[in-house]
Amino acid sequence: MKNDLSVWTYPYRKTYYLTHPWAWIKETYWNFRNWWHRGRYGFAYVDAWNWCDWWTKVGAEAIKYLADNGHGYPGVQPWDTPDVWKDYLYDVAEDLEWCSKSCDFDGEENNEYYKAFKHAMDKAWHETKDENGFIKITFDLSPEDEEIKDNYFKKTKELTKENELKREKILGEIGRNLPRFWD
Repeated sequence: MKNDLSVWTYPYRKTYYLTHPWAWIKETYWNFRNWWHRGRYGFAYVDAWNWCDWWTKVGAEAIKYLADNGHGYPGVQPWDTPDVWKDYLYDVAEDLEWCSKSCDFDGEENNEYYKAFKHAMDKAWHETKDENGFIKITFDLSPEDEEIKDNYFKKTKELTKENELKREKILGEIGRNLPRFWD
């Protein structure tokens, strides 16, 4: 099973490195640097450049670990039993995983205009080369396609706002209860 949080990653197939040993040496060098940096400072270079995903994934994994291996629970309402606390921790972990996925909004999942928009853009795509050989891309959209495009981006803005509000609610909940996350 692949661990998305590991600093030891090799992006190519193993057979690729047989014909490209310098690529393997380079990847191994950076894997070692990331491993060393994470061990020394608590985060790696790769963690910092995609922090919005990394910390929510790490938080979700840590919360699941706490749920599975924790010895205590707050003992106050609404977490007055270990089972209620454990269920709450799993819910928080699930919410953090959602937060991570919500940062990779691609428009397909919930936007009913996506397929029509993609079709309109593919149909309207035109490539030409200028006198210097540079490629120029233009889109010739019909009025109907313009309406589809406008509807797509309007819905995308609505979905983005919904995601922002949900992340704000989730992270606010975690912030309010942060002192309770201990073992």
